[in-house]
Amino acid sequence: MQKVLGPEHPSTLTGMNNLAGTLGQLGKFSEAEAIQRQVLELQQKVQGVEHPLTLLSMSNLASTLHQQGKFVEAETMQRQVLELVQKALGPEHPLTLTGMNNLAGTLGQLGKHAEAETMQQQVLGLRRKVLGLEHPETLASMCNLSETLRQLNKFAETEDLQRQVLDLQQKMLGPAHPLVLRSMNNLAWILGRLDRHIEAETMQRQVLELVQKALGPEHPLTLTGMNNLAGTLGQLGKHAEAETMQQQVLGLRRKVLGLEHPETLASMCNLSETLRQLNKFAETEDLQRQVLDLQQRLELMQKVLGLEHPGTLAGMSNLAQTLSQLGRHDEAEGVLQMVLELQKKVMGPEHLLTIRSMRNLAETLGQLGKHTEAKIMQQQVLELQQKVLGPEHPDTLASMSNLAQPVGKQDEAEAKEEQVLNSKCKERRPRTRDEKKWSLGLAKCLPCHL
Repeated sequence: MQKVLGPEHPSTLTGMNNLAGTLGQLGKFSEAEAIQRQVLELQQKVQGVEHPLTLLSMSNLASTLHQQGKFVEAETMQRQVLELVQKALGPEHPLTLTGMNNLAGTLGQLGKHAEAETMQQQVLGLRRKVLGLEHPETLASMCNLSETLRQLNKFAETEDLQRQVLDLQQKMLGPAHPLVLRSMNNLAWILGRLDRHIEAETMQRQVLELVQKALGPEHPLTLTGMNNLAGTLGQLGKHAEAETMQQQVLGLRRKVLGLEHPETLASMCNLSETLRQLNKFAETEDLQRQVLDLQQRLELMQKVLGLEHPGTLAGMSNLAQTLSQLGRHDEAEGVLQMVLELQKKVMGPEHLLTIRSMRNLAETLGQLGKHTEAKIMQQQVLELQQKVLGPEHPDTLASMSNLAQPVGKQDEAEAKEEQVLNSKCKERRPRTRDEKKWSLGLAKCLPCHL
C-alpha cells in the first residue's frame, strides 16, 4: 500500500493503525508502539495536531504505553489529548469524558489516587447527566471510582458505591451475569477490609455457588471464587478449611492453566501462607524449603511475566519477608532494594506499593543496625503518606509512631507522639508526663500497615 499510495496517504495510515491494533491484541506492544509513533508523526504533519484522527492516534499510543507500564509517558500524552479534545469538542462530549477516564486510570497506576478520584467523580457526574444512570459507561465509571476509593482505603464509601453498582447490574443483567458476580465478589472483598468477614464469607459462598452452576467446577472464575473464599476463611481463623480449598484450587489451576501460569503461581503463594499459619513451616528446615519454593516461583515469574511485572515484584517482596523471618536481613535488604528500584520505575515513587516497599526496607535497615539510613527512609515514607493518604490516615499516624521510636531523642519522640495523639483524639489540652510515657510505650506496639 505504501508503494502504491505513498506513506502519507490516509489509507496507508489507516492500514498502519490497524496493524498496530492487531499487534497490541497479540501482546506485541513494543512493535505496536513503534508503528503508532510513525503514524502519529505523519498525521501531525499531514492532517494537523488537532485533527480527530491525530487525536485518536495519540490516544491509541498512550494506551499502548500504559499497557507496557510506561505510565509517566502515558500520562503526559493523555493530558495533551484531553486538553485538545476539551478545546475541540467541549467538556461534556463523550470523547472528552473517555479521555478523562483514561487519564484517571493512568494516575491510579502512578499512585496519584487523590487526583484520580477527583477526575473520576467529575466523569461520573457528567456521564450520569449526559448518558443516564443505567448507561454502560456510567456503570463503568462507578466501578472505576469504586476501585480508586478502595486504593485510598475509603472502604465505607467504596461499599456504598459498590452496592449501587450491584443493584443496577442485577436489575439490568440478571442475578447470574458474570459482571454481577464480579461485583458481588468485589463487595465481599470490601466487607473483608471492613473486618466484616462473616458477611464476606456469606456473599462469597453465594458467588461461588452461582459461578459453579453457570460455568462449571473448573472454570477460571470458579477457581477465583474458591481462592477468594479461602482467603476469607483464613481471616476467620478457619485455616484447615482454607487449606483444603486452596489445595483444590492449586490442583485445578495446574491442570487447567498449567504450572507456569501466574494464577497457579499465586495459588502456590496463598497455600504457602496458609501452611505457615498452621505452623507447618515452623522449623528452620521448613522455612529454608519455603525460601527455596519462593525462589523457584520467582524464577518462573521472571521467565513468564518479566522482571517488572507486578506479580514478579510481589513474589520478590514475599521472598524478602521470608528471608527476614530467617534472620537473613542482608539478603532481604538486597531483594528489597531491587524491588523498590523497579517499583519506582514501573509504578512511580508515590504508588502505595512503592511506599510499602520503602517501609519494609526501612524496617530491614533497622534490623541490620543501620539506624541512620532507616530513619531517613522512615521520614521519606511518612512524607509520602502525608501527601498521598493525608495526615490523619491510620497508616500515616502509624508511621509517625514508628518514626518516633528510633530517634534517640526523647523530646523529638514525644513531639511526634503528641501530634499522633492529637490527630487521633482531637485533644488540645496539655498532656501530663504520665500520659506522654503511656503513649510512647504504646507506640512501640503499634503495627505499621500500608
